[in-house]
Amino acid sequence: MSRGRNFCSGSAPRSRISPLIFDLEAEQDTDHVVAIFKVRGHWGAVAKSNFTGCRYREPVYRTLRELAMSYFNIYFNLRGERTLRRYSRPVNLARFDDLNWMATEKPIWFIAEHLCEIPHVSLLTAAMEKNLTRLDRRTMSARWSVTERRIRDCRGRRVACNWSELTHFACPIRALVCCGPADKKGRHAFVLSGAPSGETPK
Repeated sequence: MSRGRNFCSGSAPRSRISPLIFDLEAEQDTDHVVAIFKVRGHWGAVAKSNFTGCRYREPVYRTLRELAMSYFNIYFNLRGERTLRRYSRPVNLARFDDLNWMATEKPIWFIAEHLCEIPHVSLLTAAMEKNLTRLDRRTMSARWSVTERRIRDCRGRRVACNWSELTHFACPIRALVCCGPADKKGRHAFVLSGAPSGETPK
């Protein structure tokens, strides 16, 4: 579960805003959970992400569908496929207060499990999904918050590469996990886990 989302939702009770989250569900990609809030009848969101476009949203969206669709065009995997498909209803984290979700040092997978179990609303029809185009390389590079990184391939070898090289990496990519502080050039060490899905960590 995202530390940024927990921080935002955890601070909500102190500001008299209900700690609400909703789940953005993707195909061939990772889901993204954001903290949402409502101001004068309009929805906004707070989120932490490696993708520059998957973060904060001003409270200007009339419905949750509008809010979810604001993430659609910049929600993609390493193959450039637009992957966002569904969104959940709002979940008030106060329902987990008995489990001490804000202060516990233990994993809070019970929240993730709950999000997996509740209904989600489709954003696209089958015809829309079939006709989706892929993002070009320039757009993909602009949306990623770190353009140069150090990663390991499936055999554990360290590889320093930029975004364009990463998108054409020979090893199937499932997730990049930061495993250390930045070096002198500002590059981070990442562990690359292989899978044939092309997922990216949101």
